[in-house]
Amino acid sequence: MYIMSFSIVLNSSLGTQVSSGNNSIISYNISWDAVPDWQGKYKVGMSFITRQNDTTANSVGLVTVNWGAVHNCYTATAANGTANNSVLGYVRPAIIGTAQQLYSDFLTNSPVIIQQKPKNNIFSVTFLNTDGTLFSSLTGIYFLTIYFDALSE
Repeated sequence: MYIMSFSIVLNSSLGTQVSSGNNSIISYNISWDAVPDWQGKYKVGMSFITRQNDTTANSVGLVTVNWGAVHNCYTATAANGTANNSVLGYVRPAIIGTAQQLYSDFLTNSPVIIQQKPKNNIFSVTFLNTDGTLFSSLTGIYFLTIYFDALSE
């Protein structure tokens, strides 16, 4: 059960491009003091869209964020799969008529649980290929909406 919720909308044209020549890493600035506070866990989900034909991607991309909150999300590997990660969700290519775009919605991404409200006022959103390299085909403008639901203890 959730107590309260809020959302933040990230527009890639309003952030600072960190990766050269594409939008694989964009840095944003937000005052977390300005959003509702809850001293507990949050269920976090996302939706995402690019403009049509602003991508050449034909594969899935992982979305990670470094906002200073511990995620209850872990990486499974062949050796020791207990590493905590900062994965928020994934984006996938979508074809609409003859136009291509990257897309994701709240229903196709399982939410992650974070232990507290994010702390880093300046944070980066990074898009990765499934092998961990930068998702370099993200060249156009995107909108990423992040949903926060405060959870009761």
